[in-house]
Amino acid sequence: MFAPLDDGTLNSWSLILETTDLTIPSSDVPKPLPDLTTTTSIITSCNTGQIVDLNVQLDITHTWNADLDIFLIAPDASRIELSTDNGGSGDNYSGTIFDDEAATSITAGTPPFAGSYQPESPLSVLDGSTADGVWTLEITDDEGGITGTLNSWRLIFTTVASAYTLSTYADGLPSIPAGLTVDRNTLNFYYADYDSCEGVLRKIAPNGTVSTVTTDFTPNGDAMCFGTFYPYVETDIQFMNNSIYVPLGSESVPNGELVKIDTTNGTATTIHTFSGFGLESGIAAWNGNLLVTSGNGPAAEIRSYNPVSNISAAVLDISPLPRVYDVAYDPGHDAAYFWSESLFFRADLGAGSYSAIPGHTTNYADFAVSPDGNFLFTTNHPNIDVVTIADGSSETLFNGLTYGSRHDMVVAPSSTGAGCSLYVVDGPSILEISGISGNCKPFPWTMFLPAIHHK
Repeated sequence: MFAPLDDGTLNSWSLILETTDLTIPSSDVPKPLPDLTTTTSIITSCNTGQIVDLNVQLDITHTWNADLDIFLIAPDASRIELSTDNGGSGDNYSGTIFDDEAATSITAGTPPFAGSYQPESPLSVLDGSTADGVWTLEITDDEGGITGTLNSWRLIFTTVASAYTLSTYADGLPSIPAGLTVDRNTLNFYYADYDSCEGVLRKIAPNGTVSTVTTDFTPNGDAMCFGTFYPYVETDIQFMNNSIYVPLGSESVPNGELVKIDTTNGTATTIHTFSGFGLESGIAAWNGNLLVTSGNGPAAEIRSYNPVSNISAAVLDISPLPRVYDVAYDPGHDAAYFWSESLFFRADLGAGSYSAIPGHTTNYADFAVSPDGNFLFTTNHPNIDVVTIADGSSETLFNGLTYGSRHDMVVAPSSTGAGCSLYVVDGPSILEISGISGNCKPFPWTMFLPAIHHK
């Protein structure tokens, strides 16, 4: 379904992105080229974009070039034959550039092959694929008697950032979601109603069907309500092992509760009490456990909870910060992230330490970690921003959120079946921002998140 506009329908949109030229040298050279041996060297390319054109430059010292078979192996395992048994008894490849657009084939060239030559197999077969990943230069010396050295090599890319596309995954929901989570194996989404004192949990199936899991996930009834509505604006929920876990808090109750909801029958059970936890607690899956934040309660901490053993333990004291809300976990880097007082923080749970991510501030706690663990997706109404964790720099991914709050989000497999998407609550709708390539199941993910260019 798509979001209605005053005069029509917004079906989709895409960013128009500029090309970027980039040269990446190998850092594990020089390397010897022994007789009758295959030698490899790698280049790891991160967040470089979608390939428009690719050239390869290399420099080799060898006094019998016909001994050498040279291949480029792409991250997707594609093998490109650059040069095999060329050059006879001639010496060296001196800064040779393999370029599909060159005037002369390498098979017709003369050592030391200075300048540009067409490779024996076209590099253009990689156009349109991601430049991100591990690239391997493979050189085989297939004759004995003469050895050599791979002095250097580099990849020369022209890339374009992958286009993100916005669509409406679900619209006209029977209620406004306050919390959103997903079973990534089935792509069943679950959300907690906003403005429902007892707590209503709904499921959205991949075919768009909305059903009610339970009309009451607050076993203690009205005691947990805040004002005239519950769940609260920033209520967080987490799917794990066919159950939904919800941290509940109230200004009138001194401690927070953790509720487990069986998604098969809707049974809601209070399974733990957290001393000093309050409204707006965050929750995230963490290596078979749950991470739960104290929200605006006085505990000022993040605790773990194991649903099997029913054991809870303190994992991070966040004082002197007065409160800690939403939390997310990156399994690839074993790092947790949380929001407090307009800033994002990165936590090393093993060391019990945390530090602020500089540069980016927002008054909204909803966020998600990118599959590669290098970025945060976050709301900064009316924007959805992408924050680079390393330095806090940010780009606007989307401008146009309708509602001022309640923008919980998750990264999950794309509804089109290709790569990953960011799903974001916006009032009674769920938006899908697709175009994040990578494997969204099983964990850990790999992905490509390019720089975003604006015109």
